[in-house]
Amino acid sequence: MQTQTLTMQGIADLAQVRRPVVSVWRTRYPAASVAPFPEPLSTEPLRFDAEQVAEWLVSTGRGNNRDAGLETALHADAMQRLAGDPDRASALLLLHDVVGGPVRGMAVEAARRHLDDRRLGFLVPPDTLGSALADAELCRAADEVAEAAFSGARALDRLVDGFEGAGGPWADEALTASAKELLAATVVELQRAEPRVVVPAGPGAAVVAGALTRHLDEHELPTVSLPPSSLERVADRAAWRRLAAYGASLLGQDAERGSMVAGPAVAAGTEAASTGQQGRLCLLVAQGARRQELRDLIDGLLTDLTEQDLLMVVGPSLLLTDHAGRHDRVRLLERSPGDVTPLRYVARLPKGLGRFGGRRRLGVWVLGGRPTGWTVVGAHADLRLDAAAVSALASDVTVAVSDVADVRAHAFRSSAVRDTRRLVRQGELIVPADPAVASPSGGERLARAWALSDDLARKRPSESLIDGFDLLAGDTADGRTVGFTEATPRLGRDLPGARIPSERLDVPRPGWAIVVGPDEVRGVAPIGDRGIDRLVLERVAPRARLTEPGDVVYVAAGGPAAIVDDHGGHVVLAPARIFRCLDTDGDHRLLPSVVASDIAEQPGRDRATWRVRTVPGDAAGPLAALTSRTGEHRRRLLRELQTLDALERELIAGFADGTLHADVTPPPTDPIPTPKAAR
Repeated sequence: MQTQTLTMQGIADLAQVRRPVVSVWRTRYPAASVAPFPEPLSTEPLRFDAEQVAEWLVSTGRGNNRDAGLETALHADAMQRLAGDPDRASALLLLHDVVGGPVRGMAVEAARRHLDDRRLGFLVPPDTLGSALADAELCRAADEVAEAAFSGARALDRLVDGFEGAGGPWADEALTASAKELLAATVVELQRAEPRVVVPAGPGAAVVAGALTRHLDEHELPTVSLPPSSLERVADRAAWRRLAAYGASLLGQDAERGSMVAGPAVAAGTEAASTGQQGRLCLLVAQGARRQELRDLIDGLLTDLTEQDLLMVVGPSLLLTDHAGRHDRVRLLERSPGDVTPLRYVARLPKGLGRFGGRRRLGVWVLGGRPTGWTVVGAHADLRLDAAAVSALASDVTVAVSDVADVRAHAFRSSAVRDTRRLVRQGELIVPADPAVASPSGGERLARAWALSDDLARKRPSESLIDGFDLLAGDTADGRTVGFTEATPRLGRDLPGARIPSERLDVPRPGWAIVVGPDEVRGVAPIGDRGIDRLVLERVAPRARLTEPGDVVYVAAGGPAAIVDDHGGHVVLAPARIFRCLDTDGDHRLLPSVVASDIAEQPGRDRATWRVRTVPGDAAGPLAALTSRTGEHRRRLLRELQTLDALERELIAGFADGTLHADVTPPPTDPIPTPKAAR
């Protein structure tokens, strides 16, 4: 028997540790130690005897996998052999699961009977089955891997999951573990509320369909309809074989008989589904699709949607929720005046759901069912996807496709119900992350302002910040807000900060530019402690912009914070950004002080959910003058605090090193008053 070998990464995967840990083991346990780490069989490339490594892990207790001695084949040459021939390998692993034992030496006729008994023949063409069984080495690898995984179905799990790796056929649609958990949990809740035939459209949907096997018991697995074109692709065929191994009912086209078949038909509704009596749940997960491509895919699926069907779409938020996709959305959702596609649920999802998508943001739609006139809009862009958040989102989606009584009775955690006709015409399909708070009356605000001003005046009698302003209370509130991303470019400009290596920053010298980054915005470091040579700046960040007086410098990552740069001329260090308010002639405009205050009060990091207040044109001048006064007063107090801090540091340093001494003169004390005699 050929010796099985492991790479360094394979050892790490087998032991369930990080790759550097294996390097530490090799250094800490050399050949002369009591429990030496196995010597490599070859150095170009570096490979180890899999059996020796497994024995070492078991005997020393190293690693986090107590079954390392049994699972060696899952990470050794046998698994690599299967991964290099996924079509024939997946056929053998499915056969191994069907017969419940080894496939090496099995006759083709016997194998065909086993598959036909489970009505799975359409998944494994005769030529593929014959070629796979004739390859003794491939059969041996399949048996070893299936035994190490404890079943052919679990071995298929590992084989198909490999398609999502870097360079794999599904890399563009690869999802993180939290994303799979979220989408699979949502589909599971929809299926438990009303079972439907699941129709995956594309590799991304196949990823989600495969994740259902980890959430549903065998008797709960849905019927899955296979598009005929999907059986033409190797990765898709392997994915459907995995679902079949787990016991899902599959509707597909038999190449020999030309009729629809279902394998293994465990659900009573399978035959009804094949005749169209059961609704469908169409899944489209296309995170890597361009906006126009995704629009065409959705349009094609909407054409065949009935009132019994649902369509769940997961794709780039640029089309599904953001301002940039408004025109395409209206074309999809409002095909003619008065004819609005039932959009039951929409939400912008948190970042980081795609494994290789970087900072790409995804959104989700659920469409179909009977027209209701309302849509549930989720606000999940800043949620941390823990178990509670996943359960709440899945519950919200399930209620959104129910009848109106369920929607009225449901306590949405982070969603709101909106009128569909108005919603689809909005610039963005989002709602603020926190509910609006009722504003106090003008009289209450005026009383508070005077009380606070009087308090400051008592502490500094020579100053009154609102002297010269005749403040009056308004009869009605006329406040307006605008979405932060919608404010550009009409009311302001949102500009990125410059990415500058930290080693280029130093204590400012004459002629240098002062740098303002997240620490300065949050008040962790004072402005003026860091700078950069202007010549160096031109070389390392030629597109860096200097701030102008009145620019708002803000940061979203780590929690929103913002300041107003009154003087300008500063370099903004990313991830901090610049928002520059524009002078407009409209009834309402943005003011830097208001924008900075609103950004600092936002509940989450997703700028698409932020809303900022506009100021009426006739109030902009007085408010700017008042905030200029309060800003100057604040700066004066800060300078006093800095002087106080400097004095304290000098005193501490002087007394600590002995350069300062003092004679303490106790202050005069009043004699202790004698209590008056009681009358």
